Amino acid sequence: MKQIISETDFMKNMSTIYQKNEAAQNTVMAEGLTVDPVVSKKEGGHLVIFRFPFEFAVALSEFSLAISRLVSAVYYRITDIHLTIISHDSAPGMTHPNSTTLKILEAAVTKALDECRVPAFPLIRYSGLFFNKTSVVAKGTPENDSFYLLANAIVYHCRELGLDAKFPWGVHSTINRFAEVTPPEELEKLSDYIKSSVVPLYSSPDHINIGWYTFSKNNFNINVTKSFDIKTTRRWGL
Repeated sequence: MKQIISETDFMKNMSTIYQKNEAAQNTVMAEGLTVDPVVSKKEGGHLVIFRFPFEFAVALSEFSLAISRLVSAVYYRITDIHLTIISHDSAPGMTHPNSTTLKILEAAVTKALDECRVPAFPLIRYSGLFFNKTSVVAKGTPENDSFYLLANAIVYHCRELGLDAKFPWGVHSTINRFAEVTPPEELEKLSDYIKSSVVPLYSSPDHINIGWYTFSKNNFNINVTKSFDIKTTRRWGL
């Protein structure tokens, strides 16, 4: 199985994106927030995602709820919390999925889980929250090779099956998307909350979901069409 991107380049790219976001914090505070385009366009698309154990999803969802009470932002419910592996064919006004795309995604994940041998369950360390002009993100980094290996296998098989899937840019979880323009003078409480938030440090995803999503000003909805319980349906290691 070919590497879509080397693990070194993947980690370097993710680190660069995190650094750019953190370096731009003063600019965001000076200019204010904008509406996330996926919210304003009511975007939808297909996806493959990792799901976390319930307790961890609750923790991130509670951060999301608190933030949505400080500024106008889409709240990510417990069922919305995830870690994206693939987001595909995003488009405004999506009302129903492409059945062919969903079948390819399901086949690719099935092949990846059957063929890819990883050393352990993916272990993700979350080190804090940050916000940019459009969203709030839980900053994650992989503590072992498993996320990279599984993502590489899934993207590889998608492409093998004719779907031009993109490799994920990083290991992060978006927990809010801003729904209204917010001026700089209204950001102090948000900034203070982000700085004081203690994010749970480690978690291992326990499911892979396939489905499609839609956005509106007030809601983010994930419609799951196939779920893989990776703790019980596959063997890990050699």
